[in-house]
Amino acid sequence: QVRPTRPPHDRTIPIDRPMETRADRALTRRAPRRRSGTPQQSIGHEGLEEVGYLLAGAGPTPDVLDAIMGVLTVQYGYHQVSLHLLGDDGVARLAAQRGYEVAVDFDGTSGVIGRVMRTREPAFVPNVGLDPDYSAANAEVTGEICIPLLAQGELLGVLNVESTADQPLEEADRRVVAMVGDRL
Repeated sequence: QVRPTRPPHDRTIPIDRPMETRADRALTRRAPRRRSGTPQQSIGHEGLEEVGYLLAGAGPTPDVLDAIMGVLTVQYGYHQVSLHLLGDDGVARLAAQRGYEVAVDFDGTSGVIGRVMRTREPAFVPNVGLDPDYSAANAEVTGEICIPLLAQGELLGVLNVESTADQPLEEADRRVVAMVGDRL
């Protein structure tokens, strides 16, 4: 098994919470999983409605952010998703995730997430091997989508999705992740 490696300025914290929550199980009962080769936009509206419903019901609480990660994994089939919120010190800290063994905080100086934090522009990286900013934490990751979460131009955090060769990211994925990010 490959152990994640991070630059010294990124803080790594072990995650001790279960990979599946009650929200995941409830969403599984309501929505089918995306199958390989199924266009994401065909089930995209259900997932976006669920995100809107969750946020309208309680706002961006930790439980709601966790449930949104469940929407991204259950309804869209993404295996590695994370949401990092910017602290007063400028560090993006993990707020919710699925599919990772460790939590990493980002200070914006490196990696694709760091570039998105600095430029406030989305990053669609279908082949991480070709992106000079990509910082490998998992050798199996082949693609990444990172969306800045903005309010009136101010960075609030980032939404990140990573994929492996068995489920490569496509333009439709970029659109879906961007739409979810817009709702956050």
